[in-house]
Amino acid sequence: MSEWQLVFFDLLVAGLFTLVLIGFTHVMPKPSHPVKRRSTRYVRLFLVVAFATYVSTTIQLFTDTPLSFIVHGFLFLLSVYLLYFALQMRFGIPVKSQNWRWLVGHLIVFTSIQLCLIFIINSATLRGVNIALQATIPIALSAATVIQNQRNTGDKLLLLAFLSGVLAIFAITAFHQWVFGGDALALIKLSQVSFITLVLTAFCGFVLSIMYSLIARIRKDMLTDPLTKVKNRHYLDDPDFGCWLEKPASPTHTLVLCDIDHFKRFNDNHGHAVGDKVLIFFTEIVQQNCRKKDIFIRLGGEEFLLLLPNTDKDQAFSITERIRQDIAARPFVLNNGNEARLSCSFGLTAYDSTKSLDANIKQADVALYDAKAKGRNRTCQN
Repeated sequence: MSEWQLVFFDLLVAGLFTLVLIGFTHVMPKPSHPVKRRSTRYVRLFLVVAFATYVSTTIQLFTDTPLSFIVHGFLFLLSVYLLYFALQMRFGIPVKSQNWRWLVGHLIVFTSIQLCLIFIINSATLRGVNIALQATIPIALSAATVIQNQRNTGDKLLLLAFLSGVLAIFAITAFHQWVFGGDALALIKLSQVSFITLVLTAFCGFVLSIMYSLIARIRKDMLTDPLTKVKNRHYLDDPDFGCWLEKPASPTHTLVLCDIDHFKRFNDNHGHAVGDKVLIFFTEIVQQNCRKKDIFIRLGGEEFLLLLPNTDKDQAFSITERIRQDIAARPFVLNNGNEARLSCSFGLTAYDSTKSLDANIKQADVALYDAKAKGRNRTCQN
């Protein structure tokens, strides 16, 4: 194959690869957050400009003119800024007009410096150094954005992939200087390899971050009751809850079983839609009276489980009584404007780590049955 055929084949492969990556952004799961959802647009722009940068680098193999060098640096800097904007929106931070003004200003300054280096100093080495130095600004901003906003393992994977790409570029550059010295052709090939490395690592990190967030969201939905938005009974089988159970019960943990009094009769008289509102009303009051460390779970129907860590039975009794009195004091407004009074019963027991969770819940259920037998609207201990 001739040299031109090799170049054409090289660009064809790069173009097809870019199209595949762009196509992948269309089939990737979309985040629910509106700003995060738009981040994929910037990823596509980044990939398009990245391919244009790759083409401009290839052109330099045949025509090392001042214009080609300026265009190459301009596109490279623009692509890194688009990557920064994509990362920024990935964390829910919108790209504002001042970001674009900063980008335009930076491109103007960069182009002015390049023109000076071409027509006044005429140093190819300094032109390359200028591109590298100018690119460190959006790269540093990108790294700072990820570091400041990382919240889960997916974000850490994104940071790791991005930093790996940057470190790989420095490693490749050092290898080039050691093996090839100042050979211009090798330097251009180095630019191609370095840029492909940055594109791949950044894109893979972006995809991993989105996929991890999607998995975390699915997991959260599986463990959340869709009506009341509190944890559901599946949380009892979750590894996180298992770790909580394995901790030594010192000081004592307390389990509280909660039940809305006469809920079935209320549901039959006023309809299931009103019954759903009662459940939401009840959970909101309970959560307002709970601490951050407490765990509130809907087991099903009108039955709930309240887990009070590091709380003895006397403290738990005070908490449940406060909840019970708060519910009894607040009127529930029906659809017709009339008010109804709700009450609830509680059965609590100290958590025994030598017994299974089901056995502990049964003990709390015995106390709850006792509260109902004594007339409801009260708290009983086992």
